[in-house]
Amino acid sequence: MSEIIPAAPGWYVRTPDDPTLEPVLAWQTAVQHTRDGSDTGVLLPYIPNSAGRAPSLIPAESFERSQWEVVYLPETDKPLPKPPADINPGLPATVPCPVCKADVVYVRCLDRYVHEDGSDNRKCWLAVSRGEVRTW
Repeated sequence: MSEIIPAAPGWYVRTPDDPTLEPVLAWQTAVQHTRDGSDTGVLLPYIPNSAGRAPSLIPAESFERSQWEVVYLPETDKPLPKPPADINPGLPATVPCPVCKADVVYVRCLDRYVHEDGSDNRKCWLAVSRGEVRTW
């Protein structure tokens, strides 16, 4: 079974014809079958999808066909701005993180909750993804 690994900040995917950087949210381990018959272990990136949809996994074939490339640009990462109170109508402005109890806010472009103070929440995200804690 493939393993999903949360991505560290600073990793992005881009194509030569589109300067937009897509942040890598997570990686999935996979095996790439090459033309010469050898198999190579690779990490495939998950990138954000449209609001309300799960992140997209970029398959290995897309890297050749669409010339995707993964880049590391740590200086591009900026802390998320504090959202306005009405950014998510129908949802509370903040709720407690089910793992560490810090205040979290839902961020639609990531389709997940993040710590309101901008602190790293990868451990919390991983615990929730693995089903180690009960969510609200």
